[in-house]
Amino acid sequence: MVNCVVICGRLTRNPELKRGASGTAFCQFSIAFNDRTKDEQGNYTTSFVNCTAWGKTAEFICNYTKKGSQIVVSGRLQENKYQRQDGTTSSRVQINVESVDSFGSNNSSSTAQNKDTYSNTNSNTFVDEPANDDILGSDIADDDLPF
Repeated sequence: MVNCVVICGRLTRNPELKRGASGTAFCQFSIAFNDRTKDEQGNYTTSFVNCTAWGKTAEFICNYTKKGSQIVVSGRLQENKYQRQDGTTSSRVQINVESVDSFGSNNSSSTAQNKDTYSNTNSNTFVDEPANDDILGSDIADDDLPF
């Protein structure tokens, strides 16, 4: 069976690096993205997805992103079951992040404005992608791009 998901959206709060009992770094965060469906007033609806990143990926997210940063996460869905205070069982689906692309954010530092990629499945190093003008040619202005 295949369990792979890719989500592009914006962070809903500043990520915070934490350490588990074994000392492993992790961070939990939420990503907001617009759905393709509209509400009764004709506005696009927004969905929120909870994510957890571990190790160097969590450190990358905490060091180079903040609330409002646009990121793409890829990973796998995981259902976490838990018992509520009233004794009923509930569950929550989240993304266990395996890699992340940061596209900068509003008013972010120049380091985060570069297109950075990090993946635990790579060789545990950051991968700098070429800037847009290196890919598309320097004769195309950013304002001419459809995205």
